[in-house]
Order: sequence, then structure tokens, then C-alpha cells
Amino acid sequence: RSPDDQYDVLPFFGVRNPAFGGQGNVLSLHPGVPSADGQGNTTIERALPSSQQIVDNFPNSNKSTFYFKFALPLVAGAPAESNTTWGLVHEAARNAETGKHAYGSYSVLGRIMQDGGIDIRDEGTYTDLTTAALNTETWYETWFVVDHTANTFTQYIKGGTDYPTQTQLPKDAVVTAGYRNKTFDALESMLFVTSTGSPTGRAGKDPVYLDDFHIDVSAENLTSPAAPAGWAKIDDMESYTVDTELDTNVDPTIGTGVWNFYRSP
Repeated sequence: RSPDDQYDVLPFFGVRNPAFGGQGNVLSLHPGVPSADGQGNTTIERALPSSQQIVDNFPNSNKSTFYFKFALPLVAGAPAESNTTWGLVHEAARNAETGKHAYGSYSVLGRIMQDGGIDIRDEGTYTDLTTAALNTETWYETWFVVDHTANTFTQYIKGGTDYPTQTQLPKDAVVTAGYRNKTFDALESMLFVTSTGSPTGRAGKDPVYLDDFHIDVSAENLTSPAAPAGWAKIDDMESYTVDTELDTNVDPTIGTGVWNFYRSP
């Protein structure tokens, strides 16, 4: 059966303009509603131009910084429940048989969980970064500082009640995480995977919103991209039409747009 048969309501990866926050157009990642006997992951990837790729510059060891904003909406008056990973991958991590990226592709890997907390993947283990659910209808800035030469990264956040100023996470015991997929190849794409879980262990069922993707491949840059120089804009979603879905090819090898969206069993 096709991946579409696994959903009563299909996933939606496309453009919304939420009423809160004043962000304008944003990227909405909705995992869909699975049928009783189905489950699925939905993946979206965006290749980075060569000038925005994080490369190994040995023997030098400058860091790079990947930045974006995210928010959880209210859904029927309740906090959205999303299980979505985000991060950076290299092309050679793509599955040779399916042509798809998956969880194992990630080098830099973070996640928002259905309980409203966030974590990161430190090599083989997920490590919690927050002890309480993040606020809903609140935009958070997040910075991933990447040391590609060392295959490590750290995360910073700003926003909401608990993080009014920029904070390295976890707040009381900061973590330097190791890549899940170790590599010195260039980190060439952004990757996002949202999951409904399994029939016996449901995960996400609601959207998460993302916006203002930027990268600085030359430095640890803990500024907000709207102000100082140094940042390269990847996408702010303003060039897209609200409520339209991004590229929807199930086969990622025939993607037609800069964003490529596919469902998997």
C-alpha cells in the first residue's frame, strides 16, 4: 500500500500565517492523523548552497552557527503535541536504496517532544534540555553552535517565561553533544522529521511552526540575525503563498523545489 493509505488526515508541510507573534509566513510541520493500523514519519529537507554548507576546515577549527525560530500553537485550546526532530545532515547519509534521509542521517540533531520539552541527541543518547514544557503561542530563538572539526555542538535558546535571555542548555549543566552520525563531509542540508509514533505508542499529532532559518559558517554567532552582519539567510518563508503545501513528491530523488517533502511508512 502507499504511504498515503496510512493516514485518515494527510500530513501537511507548508506555509501558514499564524495570528500570534507577528512572524508573517511560517513553515508548518503537521504529522497528520494516522489510520487505526497505520503509522508514519514525514520528512522535509532543504539542500543548502555551497556557501552555506558547514565544511571541515582542518587544521583550522572555527565554529559555525545554525539558527531558526520555532513555536507551538494552541490546538482546540490545548498545547500542540509535536514530536519533531531538526538538524543538519550530509548527503552521503541518505539511504542508498530508498533515496531518503531518516533519523540515522542526522549529525546535528535536536527535537521537540509531545510534552512540550526539547532535547538533543548526544551521540547515541537523547539528553533532555528543559525540565518543563515550553510556552505555547510563543516564538523561541534557537542557536546550534557547531564544531565540525570536533563533531560536536551545543544549543542555546531565548524566549518564553523560562528563557527571557539567551541561555545555553541545559540551564544548570550545559551539554556539548557529539554527532549522531559522525562525519567530516560537508553538512549540506537541513532535515526535519515529524512522527505520529506507532499504533501502540502514539507521538505527535499537531503542528509545530518554524521560521527565519539562518546560518553563519564562519563563527560562533550568538546574535539575532535581524540585526548584526555575519548571517546568511536560508529562508524566511515570505516568498511562498499562505496555505500552500511545499514540494509534495513522495520520492525525494525527484523533488522539484528547494524544499522536498516525503512520507514514509
